[in-house]
Amino acid sequence: MLFQSLRAILLFSFSLSLISVTTAQDIPPKRELRGVWVATVSNIDFPANPVRSAEVLRSEWEEKLDKLAGAGFNAVFVQVRPAADAFYPSGLAPWSQYLTGKQGREIEEDFDPMKMMIDEARQRGLAFHAWLNPYRASMDTLLDQLSEQHPLKQHPEWMVKYGGRLYLNPALPEVRNYVTEVVLELLMKYQLDGIHFDDYFYPYPAGEPFPDAADFIKYGYGYPTIDAWRRSNVDKLISQVSGMIRAISPEVQFGVSPFGVYRNKAVDPLLGSDTRAAVTTYDDLHADVLHWLQMGWVDYIAPQLYWNIGYEPADYKVLVEWWQSHRRGRPVFAGMAAYKV
Repeated sequence: MLFQSLRAILLFSFSLSLISVTTAQDIPPKRELRGVWVATVSNIDFPANPVRSAEVLRSEWEEKLDKLAGAGFNAVFVQVRPAADAFYPSGLAPWSQYLTGKQGREIEEDFDPMKMMIDEARQRGLAFHAWLNPYRASMDTLLDQLSEQHPLKQHPEWMVKYGGRLYLNPALPEVRNYVTEVVLELLMKYQLDGIHFDDYFYPYPAGEPFPDAADFIKYGYGYPTIDAWRRSNVDKLISQVSGMIRAISPEVQFGVSPFGVYRNKAVDPLLGSDTRAAVTTYDDLHADVLHWLQMGWVDYIAPQLYWNIGYEPADYKVLVEWWQSHRRGRPVFAGMAAYKV
């Protein structure tokens, strides 16, 4: 799949910047956002290798932040929960294998790596946004490798196997409550500038049906199609998380970085972009981003626009203009590939 190959290249590049495109009512932003995604899954960006030593981890983080601050960035979006695990001490998830080398293995005693990351970022004038993958539970299907503290060990009934990976079932109200509780825990433990979800809602198509037919029978009464029901499941999660953030920490920004193509014009002449993407966020990932903007559930959108100007299936310029014209009064930041800047 085209998108997957682009994504693989991107995630092995450290500086993936979010460049400001426009803001609500075209009012100049108080502070321009120049941010970087820091991917921790599979040790793509940080840490370079699993490490339990506080000294080693701090040294590597400081070096990265010094480079970013020196390059003029002012925010980091750090993947603190790559696969239902945690880069912080949590009562809801095990320590991440990408941090300590084995899921559930503790970091050095009395050391909180996330607090360290936040403190060091703030010392350099960098805002800290906690980046979460809400549904992804494992990068493989090896259940015996999961920690006893992993949510799928605690609640195997929440599990969905698809495309060689494990997911929390988006259909279940219990899963929505769990993800909301995860965000609440972060807000109660840390002073964050933002909570950030990326493009992984329902999984990218893997050449097989997503196994939720029984859930649709149980929960889908009143929905015209299974796709409409799936979108509603994600809507409920976004609405619930948004409402909780606004009630507990209204100063914290809640944003989403969806796949860059909402719908193709050939499928939706009214709302689609002039693109020919093989995958779209609305039809395949079941993320109705325009609805979230309309309802005010998200504070900004950072669509992943990794293609170049002139790329016919998904032209960067076409998509920037499309998102700008459909932002529903919310800020839009273009997620760009550093190797194309």
